[in-house]
Amino acid sequence: NGYNFLGYNQGLASSNVSDKNGHGTHIAGIIGAVTNNKIGISGIVNKVEILPIKFLDRNGRGNQSEAAKAIIYATDMGAKIINCSWGFTKYSNILREAIEYAHSKKVIIIASAGNGNSNVKEYPASFKNVINIGSHNKNNIKSTFSNYGEHIDFMMIGENIISSTPN
Repeated sequence: NGYNFLGYNQGLASSNVSDKNGHGTHIAGIIGAVTNNKIGISGIVNKVEILPIKFLDRNGRGNQSEAAKAIIYATDMGAKIINCSWGFTKYSNILREAIEYAHSKKVIIIASAGNGNSNVKEYPASFKNVINIGSHNKNNIKSTFSNYGEHIDFMMIGENIISSTPN
């Protein structure tokens, strides 16, 4: 059922993974919304299992040690792919070690290059063994918000994507 690592370091973690921000639900819909049901949208993968894991607050803020715990948890629960559509501008050994652990278990890790419209590296996207994804529009022009630079592996359409939202 997933896990909520937000506040783990203060003993506040729980099994409540409700999405107060909407970003996680939006991404989950892009990935796995049920196809051909005549309701809403269709995800890109049919019959996928999604393990909701939370460590960010409703404003998208969190810390790297709880992010690392979330990655380790996903790996231990059998995740084959981990989507990290979040990032930090500061390098952290604890987050790097969690990524290395997941990679050692053959987990594919995909992460956002960042939304700062800069060439600043974000983590986990810029760690070795992570697929670093930036955003462009339908005309193949870099999105105004997307980070850029040689450290980015792929640019993909990241604007005006319709998906699910909480409730």
